Amino acid sequence: MDKNRLKEQTTDELIKIIKEKNEDYTNEALDFIEKELEDRGVIIVYVERKQEKENKQKAEQKSKKEKLPAFLLCLFLGALGAHRFYVGKIGTGILWLFTGGLFGIGWLIDIIIILKNSFKDSKGNPITEWTMKV
Repeated sequence: MDKNRLKEQTTDELIKIIKEKNEDYTNEALDFIEKELEDRGVIIVYVERKQEKENKQKAEQKSKKEKLPAFLLCLFLGALGAHRFYVGKIGTGILWLFTGGLFGIGWLIDIIIILKNSFKDSKGNPITEWTMKV
């Protein structure tokens, strides 16, 4: 990304780049263009671009819970829903508790889901890290 070249472009050209979502420009370049437009006193609100950024940030979020405790709780106490209580899924934890992990089937499915990095906490964030990095 050549910042000097972008700074030399007119305000109208920069606005056109943002509006067209030109694929020749990286997200970093588009962010720079937005900042440059703000510096020039141009206030533009692009709901779509803002939504895209928020969706990307949410996709990059990871759970604060660890995979190892969730897996071990599921393996040894899964029929009681201990792993679901651990990740904050209280409702399904209670359901697992009273149904024996939905008669053992839900318990086995949860083991597989945890191992495939598809298990999510109560906020919908994936639990992917085996242990916390210090």
